[in-house]
Amino acid sequence: MAITKLLLDHPDIDVNIEHPGIQEPAVYWAAVSRSFKVFKLLVEDLKVNVNIRTGPGVGLSLLQEAIQKNKKDVVECLLQYPRLDINATDVNGETTLHQVVCSCSLKSPQNLTLLLNHEDLNPNIRTNQGETALYRAVKTGAAHIVYKLLQDKRVDPNIPDLVSNTPLHLASYTQSNGDEIMELILKIEDIDVNAQDGEGMTALHTATARKRDVMMGMLLERRELDVNARDMEGRTALPLAQYGQFPDRVLMLVMDRRTDARVRDRWGRTAMEVAHIRGMPGWHGNVDARVLEGKSPPSRAWTEGPSETL
Repeated sequence: MAITKLLLDHPDIDVNIEHPGIQEPAVYWAAVSRSFKVFKLLVEDLKVNVNIRTGPGVGLSLLQEAIQKNKKDVVECLLQYPRLDINATDVNGETTLHQVVCSCSLKSPQNLTLLLNHEDLNPNIRTNQGETALYRAVKTGAAHIVYKLLQDKRVDPNIPDLVSNTPLHLASYTQSNGDEIMELILKIEDIDVNAQDGEGMTALHTATARKRDVMMGMLLERRELDVNARDMEGRTALPLAQYGQFPDRVLMLVMDRRTDARVRDRWGRTAMEVAHIRGMPGWHGNVDARVLEGKSPPSRAWTEGPSETL
C-alpha cells in the first residue's frame, strides 16, 4: 500500500499504462485479484481511467470484468464513482446491462439490482442489432429478468429492433416462458399492442401465425387492439389463421365482435373468399367453411362487419 501511494504521488507516473503483452492496466489487476485495498486506492486517484477496456478485440470494461468474475465489492465500489460511464458500449453496442441480463439466469441477480439502482443508467440503449436489455431478456426467455426490468419506470417496452420487432412481437416467437412474458409486458400501461414490424405485422398477427392461442386470447382482451390491422400483404390476423388451417384460431377471431371479415388483402380477397379456397373437402374442422355451408350460424364479422367493442 505504501509503495502504491508513493507511485501515485509521482508527477510522471502513467497510472493507465497497459501491460505490453496482455494490454491490461494496474487497476484491472487490482480489481480481479484479491488486492481490493489497492484497487480502491487506485480508483480514488482522479488520474485513473475507470472506464478503460481490457484486452484486444471487443474488450470488456472494468465494470464488466468485475461482474463477470463475480467481484461484488469491486462492482459496488465502481458504481459509487461519478466518472464511471455506466452506459459505455463495446464494439457490438452492448452495455454492462446487456451483459448482466444475459448472465443473470446463471449468476446471482444482485448485479442487476445494483445497475438498476444507479441513477445514471439508461436501460433503453440498443445494441448494433437494435436490441435493448428488455428485448434481450425476452429473447432468452428469462421471465424473472423481464419482470425486474419492467419494474423500472425508465424502461421503454415499445423500442423495436432493426426490423421493427418490439419485445411484444418477440414474445410470440419465444418458446421458453413466452406466455408469461407476454402477460408481463401487457401489464404495462403504455404498451403499444398495435405496433407493426417491418412486414406490417402486429403481435396478433405473429401470435396467430405461430399458433399461440393463449397469447391471442390475452391480446384480444385489450380494448385498444386493432383486430383488423393489416400487414404489408393487406392481411389481417384472420386470413393468417385460415392459411395455416387453424380452425380454433379462426373461431377465436370470428367470435370477437370487432373482427371485420370483409377486409380485402392485396389480392382483393376477403376472409370469406379465402374460406371458399381453403374450405375444400377433407379439411376437417374448418369453422369458416361450416359457416358458409349453413351448418352453423354466421358471425356478424362475415355479414355486417364489426360491432361495438366488447
